[in-house]
Amino acid sequence: MTSTTRICVLVSSDDSCRQARARSRYLSLGAELSKHGAELEIKPIGSIGHTNELTHDVYIVSECYDTPPLLLAQYLRRSDKQIGVDLVEDHFSAEGATGARLCGWLSSMVKASDFVLCRAQSLKAAAERYAPGLPTHVLGEEQLSCDSAK
Repeated sequence: MTSTTRICVLVSSDDSCRQARARSRYLSLGAELSKHGAELEIKPIGSIGHTNELTHDVYIVSECYDTPPLLLAQYLRRSDKQIGVDLVEDHFSAEGATGARLCGWLSSMVKASDFVLCRAQSLKAAAERYAPGLPTHVLGEEQLSCDSAK
């Protein structure tokens, strides 16, 4: 008997647009994964109160560009769980302070990640600059605007 692989997509706790976009992005994937015995859950990262709540096998950080995913990634890196980062928008080629801050975040995040997912081929190229040798996959879909994702 094989066990079920449990996957958790972690989304921003305070951004309803990003949460809706993640639900839209992962809805069809979750249905397909269930056919193969896997479960997919979307969860706000802020809802994790203690490490004993980390019961999934795989975690995917989607559009959470702050400190909690970095800390979580470091913890998961030392466990038997996998963590990946999902690049939905290209914030990593931008010039200026915002781009530099997010590029620093991505550099730190990929050091503790097992894989990278990208919405588009152009993001895959950016990911490969930050994480050469890390498995990087394009999981494309039509990008919804914040208004249509709600």
